[in-house]
Amino acid sequence: MGGAVWIFGYGSLVWKTDFPYEKRLVGYVTGYLRRFWQASVDHRGTHEKPGRVVTLVPSEDKDARVWGAAYLIEEGKEEETWANLGIREITYGPVKSATFYPKDANSDARGIFVHVYIAPSEGPLFLGPTCPKVAAQQIISSCGPSGKNLEYFQRLIAFLRDECPPGSLDQHVIEIQHVIDDILPGNKSSYFQEKAYKEWKDAADLAYKSEQEKQREKAKLDALAKKQEEERKKINCKKAFEAWKAEKAVKQKKPVPSSGTENLNIPEDNVMDSEELGQLKRVDANPEKAFTVWLSKKNRQRAEHIKRTRIRQAKLERTARNQYNLAKDAYHAWILSLDFREEMDQEVEEKMQELALERPPWVP
Repeated sequence: MGGAVWIFGYGSLVWKTDFPYEKRLVGYVTGYLRRFWQASVDHRGTHEKPGRVVTLVPSEDKDARVWGAAYLIEEGKEEETWANLGIREITYGPVKSATFYPKDANSDARGIFVHVYIAPSEGPLFLGPTCPKVAAQQIISSCGPSGKNLEYFQRLIAFLRDECPPGSLDQHVIEIQHVIDDILPGNKSSYFQEKAYKEWKDAADLAYKSEQEKQREKAKLDALAKKQEEERKKINCKKAFEAWKAEKAVKQKKPVPSSGTENLNIPEDNVMDSEELGQLKRVDANPEKAFTVWLSKKNRQRAEHIKRTRIRQAKLERTARNQYNLAKDAYHAWILSLDFREEMDQEVEEKMQELALERPPWVP
């Protein structure tokens, strides 16, 4: 084989080759296990929702087999191929070497060295072991620039069943396949069926929308409850003042005053938060003094609010007036331009009559 370059694929490379090669052989490498433990954010998923693709992990059984396809790179195209694969398989890190054994035992390629991309276990996209159910759900629901993650899984299954000897399917892949078949009824994993996937996706979208509606309804109820709680805390200032005076009189064993709010000039519709009332009681033991200070503060705030409102209204009126004046000036200018054009047209007409010129047919 000399300096021939062979590349071994065990995932998308078994069906998707975008590089020139002279020969393709189906076979296996030993000492590894195929696992859906690698995240895909650039092909079968996104950074927000990563997909799952296969990588190889060392096996304790040195005779363990991983079936795939080996490609003999076209002579003179090695550098170009390495550059393209470097971009495509960038998340897999450095290339490793392995011994390849073709399906055809009589092939002269038996025992050749192949290059293989294996994701490092310490890499940021290495997901590690997980249960088949979680892996299956992620594969079903993920999609990226290269297509749906489920299509990747189905194509790998089709290769292992159609081109490899019986028993070539990894137990790990079979377990994920069973879960996918349970989630997608009628979607037996020899081929990818768009209809089954669409039905599942529609159901998932409907469930998502239903959940969104529930969340919106809950938010409305929470906002209403909050508003009701705020209203419940509000109390009439006049009644609060009279109640406070009565409470104080009872504690001092004095007659309960009939009123006492006349001098404070508290409006009937003036309300305050119950927490504000509690704060007043903690700060000042004298109801008249406490309410006088509180009313002064509220009146100042009200006056400032009215002042700000009037200033804002005056600015809006000035802006509207300016816009009106600009529009009026523009309209007057337009009217003047019409009069000017009419005068000019009249002068031209008179001059043409004076020179006995005929109006050209293209002039209206």
